[in-house]
Amino acid sequence: DKIKDYDKSEYWFKQASERKAAPTGGEANEPAPMHVRHMLAHALERQGRVDDANKVWAACIVEMDAKLKLAPNEFTLRSLHDSEVHNLRLNKIRKYSRYVHRINFDVDAKKTTSYDEVTGAPIPADAYLSVDPEKDNAPIGQPRPAAVAVKWDSTFDTFRRGKTTISFPEPKVMDLKGTFNMGDGSRVLVRLHDDNWHEAILQNFTFDINADQTIMQDSLSVRNAEWGRKIDMSKDPKMYSFKRDFYYLVLNFDPRSTSPFIQDRIGWSGEGMAEPKHLMTVKSNRPGIKDDDFVIQKVYKLSRQQIMGAVPVTEADVVSNEDYARAMAANDAAMKKNQ
Repeated sequence: DKIKDYDKSEYWFKQASERKAAPTGGEANEPAPMHVRHMLAHALERQGRVDDANKVWAACIVEMDAKLKLAPNEFTLRSLHDSEVHNLRLNKIRKYSRYVHRINFDVDAKKTTSYDEVTGAPIPADAYLSVDPEKDNAPIGQPRPAAVAVKWDSTFDTFRRGKTTISFPEPKVMDLKGTFNMGDGSRVLVRLHDDNWHEAILQNFTFDINADQTIMQDSLSVRNAEWGRKIDMSKDPKMYSFKRDFYYLVLNFDPRSTSPFIQDRIGWSGEGMAEPKHLMTVKSNRPGIKDDDFVIQKVYKLSRQQIMGAVPVTEADVVSNEDYARAMAANDAAMKKNQ
C-alpha cells in the first residue's frame, strides 16, 4: 500500500503461498500460513480483480472449514475463518451495489437478513426498496441504479483564482494546496523525482541510499474537498540532493488504493468518476487481464531554480500524462540498456 505496486505484490504472495512452512524445530512440510493467502487476495482486489480475489477467499474458507473440523474450539482458526467469510461477503455485496443496484445500507440493513452468495444481491429480494408501512409495507419508489451509473463529479485541480496553488516559499520547501471533489479520507499521492528517475533493480537488499538521486513521496488526505501541506526537504541533503536540472512533480489519485467507502461510490477501478481535465485510463499490460484503471493525475515539470524558490511554479509547467509516460518509459529503457 506504500509503493502501490500490486502486480509485484501478487507475484510475491503467490510465490510465498506455494512455499512450505516449518513448525518450531520441525521439517518444512506445512502449508504457508493462511495470512499469506489473505494478502494475495488483497493484492488481487487492489488490481480491481475482485472475482479472482473472491476465488482465493473461497479456497481459504474451504481449507479452514476442514481445519476447524479437527479443532473446532481453536480460537486462531475461528478468527481467520471469520475474517475470510467477512471479506468474501463484503466483496460480493459491494460488487452488487456498485455495478448492479445501489444499496442504501442505512435503510436496507434494517430489512436485509442475508445475501445471495452467487450474485451478492440482498435477501429478501425487496430489501433494497423503501416500503410504505401504512400499506402493508408495500414497496414504493423507483429502484436505484448502480452506484457507478451516476458519475461522481471528481474535479481535481491545483489552480485557483488564476494562480497555481503550488509554491516553494523557501529552498527545497514545497507548499502544496489543491481542491478535489472526493470524499473525506481520500488521499492524493505526491511524488517529486529527478527527470531521469527509474525504479532501482537491486541484486541484494540494502538500506543504503543513492545520494545522487532525489525522490520524495507522500500521501495527503482530503478534507472538505481540499488537501495540502508544506513538505520540507531542506533538512536531509542525502535523501534530497537535488543535483539534476529538472524534476517531475506527480499528483495522483488511484481508486484501487483508496478506502472501501469511497470505492463504494466510484467502483474498484474508478469507473464512476467524472473528471474534466486530469482523468486518464491505465491499460493493463498483463496477458489475460483486461481491467482498466481510471486514474486522476496531474504532472508538473519543474526546474531546480523553481525548487530553490527563485522562479514561481505556473500552469505553463504542466506536462501531459502521455508525455510523462513516454519520459518514464525512456528512463526504464536507458536503465535496462546500461545494466
